[in-house]
Amino acid sequence: MNLVYGIALFLLAGLLILAGITRVQVWRIERQHPPIGDFKTVNKTRLHYVDIVPTEPVDTPPVVFLHGASGNLNDQRMIYEPLLRNKTRLIFLDRPGHGYSARGPKSNAYPDGQ
Repeated sequence: MNLVYGIALFLLAGLLILAGITRVQVWRIERQHPPIGDFKTVNKTRLHYVDIVPTEPVDTPPVVFLHGASGNLNDQRMIYEPLLRNKTRLIFLDRPGHGYSARGPKSNAYPDGQ
């Protein structure tokens, strides 16, 4: 029985060490790449976004960019911002649970909840 407890304790200690290493790495990466936009709480979810307003008035509707499943707002921003800057208002969003946006309630797990 002591052997079983010993193995369980060893595995638990290993998991805690790995969780600590992961947390430190996340902290390092976030310090190297801080958020570039602002935050707004919508439907109990803190969302990260970049809002680029033209310097001159324009007569076009704003364009909202939503990234894919494994990305962040920089996926589209790096491509479309240079092309569309000052032609229309550009709003880039980090979807819930991605980039610097919080995960939020369980309803955010599905596109219709987002």
